[in-house]
Amino acid sequence: MSKSDYPYANGRIAVKTQQLIGRGQWQRLIEAGEGQALKYLEESAYGGHIDNIHDAPLEHLIKGELDELYALLREISPDAELTNILLLFNDAHNLKAITKAHRLDLNFRDYLTDPGVYTWEELIDAVVNKNYAFLSEELQEVLQNAESEENPRLASAYIDKGIYQTMLKWVDRSKNALMREFIKTRIDNANIMMVIRGNQLNWEPGEIEPMFIQGGTIEVNTLMSLLGEPLNQVVQLLGISEHEYHQLVGNLNQNDSIAAIEQFLDTRLLKIAEREKNNAFGIGPILYYYYRRIIEARALRILFAEKRAGMSSTLSALGIVS
Repeated sequence: MSKSDYPYANGRIAVKTQQLIGRGQWQRLIEAGEGQALKYLEESAYGGHIDNIHDAPLEHLIKGELDELYALLREISPDAELTNILLLFNDAHNLKAITKAHRLDLNFRDYLTDPGVYTWEELIDAVVNKNYAFLSEELQEVLQNAESEENPRLASAYIDKGIYQTMLKWVDRSKNALMREFIKTRIDNANIMMVIRGNQLNWEPGEIEPMFIQGGTIEVNTLMSLLGEPLNQVVQLLGISEHEYHQLVGNLNQNDSIAAIEQFLDTRLLKIAEREKNNAFGIGPILYYYYRRIIEARALRILFAEKRAGMSSTLSALGIVS
């Protein structure tokens, strides 16, 4: 396809967007028991690829929907390099899983998600046989660094950094302002969560600095200055006031507060995509649908886990804003 095919691609996306779980459906899912909630998912066209939804674990249903999402991106994209940026998130997961499994002599395929830009076989070949020829220059360098790093946390961070540097290179080549803002904001979000988790686990500055991802809008020196600071100081980077902070986390315990921040960051990204969700001649509708699907999958996992634990939930606690 060429870039002139955006109206066709976004027409296909418009149909799929109508199939996203709406607020009313979410409320029914929240109020229902686990079995009834699965039935509601079937009624909302979720799991349409499975003959009997009640015989399938929730994770299989989610995987089927995400597989369909990634296949759709590959099929209809008018600009493959631009949509491949989104598929690189799968490669990040798979590279980290393969690296960890290789070190521990585990079965790779038990930990892999849907392939991204690269096939499972290509990534396994890169990690096991050091065959990097088909990878981006950024990933070649980062895999070499990850292999020589004994600390598994740092090895994982090196892979994330390489993936994001590849994304930035591709987005700069495309000169697409919306996708550039989305990726840079996602880098900021990842770095902010790194500060929050580092503070929670009492990491030393020397442990956390190598894990920051370059290329966001927040300077590493600014992030470093927040190590050891309370959560309300860290989230000021998001431009929210003290009052908004208390509205966001309320009287939640620390772990729940961090989950609330993560959901806020998801919403922040979604709002970027939402600005151009009706632009039939650009990437906006595709990006919006993609991230709505990602948030939807995450919310379903949280909701059903809470049901199994006998806990109640709310739309806001699940991060449902649309």
